[in-house]
Amino acid sequence: MPSLVFLRAIDGAPDSASIRKDLAYTYLKIGETEAARDQFAEALRLDPKDTHLALEYAFLCFETKKQAHSGISMARSSRASSVGNGRSS
Repeated sequence: MPSLVFLRAIDGAPDSASIRKDLAYTYLKIGETEAARDQFAEALRLDPKDTHLALEYAFLCFETKKQAHSGISMARSSRASSVGNGRSS
């Protein structure tokens, strides 16, 4: 199972949002939507400024009927303040 490779990688680098993001996409490809949502949530916790992660997580929360955590609003706030200041992320 391909997810075993990612799980071993996470053991070696537990604070890597990118590994968790890749694992989440792998779970999506094999139909494990809730596991994908949980990995996106953890990746977002590790990298709360990543608005793409926030959107993926929010979508999967909607799909799995689970309420999104506050990381979504933090990512939105970060994006909104960047746009409001003439910067983009």
